[in-house]
Amino acid sequence: EVSLFIDIDVPDTDFIVKLTDVDEEGRSFKLADGILRSKFYKGFDQEIFAEPGEIREYRFAFTKIAHCFQKGHQIRLLLSSSAEAYVFENYNSRERSGDVLTPTTATIRLHMGSNYPSKLILPVLEE
Repeated sequence: EVSLFIDIDVPDTDFIVKLTDVDEEGRSFKLADGILRSKFYKGFDQEIFAEPGEIREYRFAFTKIAHCFQKGHQIRLLLSSSAEAYVFENYNSRERSGDVLTPTTATIRLHMGSNYPSKLILPVLEE
C-alpha cells in the first residue's frame, strides 16, 4: 500500500503508482502498480473534486505480489498522472468524458515530512 500527500492544480486527475525493483546496473523491473482517479479518493460512491492548493492523502493498493529484493537492489516508487494506457481519458476537469473537452495539464506536488507522512507500506518477512 502507498499513502501519499498530494496537491494538484486541477479539479480531477488520474494517478498511477508503480513499485519497481532496481538492480545494480540501474535496470528497473515493475513489480506492481496501483491507480486512482483523484475525485474518488474517498470511495467510488462520491465525486469530490480538488481545490487548488488543497493537500489530500491518497491511498493506493497494489496488486498482490510476492518478491524478495536481492542484496544490492533498491526499491523505486514512481508516481505519474499519465494513465492513458490504463483508464479512460481524463481531461483533468469537472466535465465528463463524452463532452467536448480540451485537455488540461495537471501539476502535481508530492508532500513529505512530519506534517505529511507519505509512505510505502510493505510487509517484511524474516527468513
